[in-house]
Amino acid sequence: MKNIVFKTKFDECKNLNKIVKKIDNNFFTNISYKLLNLWIFYPLLMMFITYKFNSTISRNIMFYLLIFIGVIGLIVGILKIIKTKEKNIGIILGILLLIWCLITSLFSNNYNLAFTGELYRKEGFETYLLYGGIFLLGILINDKNMKKLIKNLLFVEVVLGVIALVNNDITYKLMNNQMAYTAIFSNINHYGYYLMFGIILSIYMYLNSKKIYKILYLVVYIFLLHVLLLNDTFGSFISVSLTLFFIILYYLIKRKNIKELVFIIIGFILITSLTFKNNENICYKNFKSIFNDAKVVNKSLNNKNNVNQIDEIGSFRGELWKYGIKFIRQKPIIGHGIESTYILYSNNGIFQTRPHNILIQFGVFTGIPGIILYLSFVMSIIIKKLKNINKINELSLFCLGVVICYFISSQFGNSMFYTTPYYMIFLGFMSKNNKKELN
Repeated sequence: MKNIVFKTKFDECKNLNKIVKKIDNNFFTNISYKLLNLWIFYPLLMMFITYKFNSTISRNIMFYLLIFIGVIGLIVGILKIIKTKEKNIGIILGILLLIWCLITSLFSNNYNLAFTGELYRKEGFETYLLYGGIFLLGILINDKNMKKLIKNLLFVEVVLGVIALVNNDITYKLMNNQMAYTAIFSNINHYGYYLMFGIILSIYMYLNSKKIYKILYLVVYIFLLHVLLLNDTFGSFISVSLTLFFIILYYLIKRKNIKELVFIIIGFILITSLTFKNNENICYKNFKSIFNDAKVVNKSLNNKNNVNQIDEIGSFRGELWKYGIKFIRQKPIIGHGIESTYILYSNNGIFQTRPHNILIQFGVFTGIPGIILYLSFVMSIIIKKLKNINKINELSLFCLGVVICYFISSQFGNSMFYTTPYYMIFLGFMSKNNKKELN
């Protein structure tokens, strides 16, 4: 009887493999493009939903959209893996990270927070699974559709940027009366992360377009950089600056696109020099702040009486990092569970929900093994591409730049259900084993 049941199950699996193998590859690439386009364009619809109702409803709809796209992404991605039987180190490490997150969630003191997250961020373990679906869709999308996706993203970013700069009653209602330069996002930092993608990718489009469009994308680059400066998320600006430096260095070594890059550099210098807020140059103000933070750290290292002043560095990130490390030491192996900082910080009189550092965040949530797994997951993808830096095409180069840019910024920022999916798209795209990307 047992042999009959086993044979039946085995035959069912064989039939499933046959069905999956008959699915055309275009199905996977097309459905990934269509689903990701829904995510790219939703911010425009989000404005009108916010205008008609409120930002809570528009953000909830965006989360339901993430569930829809993420679940289909998981299903389609698994079918593709069954079809190709492709070994992908990014997928393997991503699965290990999710398994560890599940284990730590089971040991959490608050199951509700660990699995569903709190109302604002909505980033429990269930959302991590949805990120996995977005990651798989990023793997499935081909170069042709990725270029289209980039164009669409830039269009949406420009529209949001224009509305963010226009201060009147209508735009305030579209943004739900948010503070200036946040667009549809709840925080200036979140909008800063979003703008980073557009700035890096606009350079790609500028370098790889015909003359008429070159001017257009150069203007887009300058415009988005201007909005980022006014947004005043300095961590995002530093991340863009470092990524831009590495890209320029790459082209200088390759002796390629030198003339075009001159305009990128000139545009960067002009915009950073001429962008002011409250009659003060924004870059000067932020670099002055970093210099003052450095002096505080130096004084604290030389004088233990000044050690508490470290709490104030990085707009009080010092305090968040200090307590975050303290929380990791309390449970270094299993962690406190996903979203545990929501309660931990509150219990220590700190009215913040995150440490503003992705590695400390994973450490508090999932222990030191979680940090190792997350770093292994991301760095395996980055290192794999860096090893082939002289062979990959320009699209892959700039998508790699987006991944590196976000990773740098995440050392000063937070993850969020409406920003992290953009990162997962490009991380997935970078993870795929695609021989066609080689020049």
